Amino acid sequence: MCKTFPKGTARDVVYHVKLPSDTKGLEVSVDAATGGNPFVAVLEDPSCGQPANACSDLNGPNACEVLFAPRSGYGFFGTSTFVVVSEVSTTGVSLTTRFRSVGP
Repeated sequence: MCKTFPKGTARDVVYHVKLPSDTKGLEVSVDAATGGNPFVAVLEDPSCGQPANACSDLNGPNACEVLFAPRSGYGFFGTSTFVVVSEVSTTGVSLTTRFRSVGP
């Protein structure tokens, strides 16, 4: 379960990700332009109000954040989930986001 979330960044981008039926997990990576500090979270399932079980903001400013969310209670259930991309603090720099489904 995620412990902390960005506050006041007003920059959350939410993706609804649909995955193949045999997926084992989802990998998300976010690069930020100089000065950015990305934050990534994967929600338990695509319904509103679900907890974020997988989060990443470990690498600090100017670094790529990579998060692997398994298809289980430590990531998400089913084949559809939401991914939240934000910043730890507001910078307004460009963020590049990539998704990869991890198969059998």
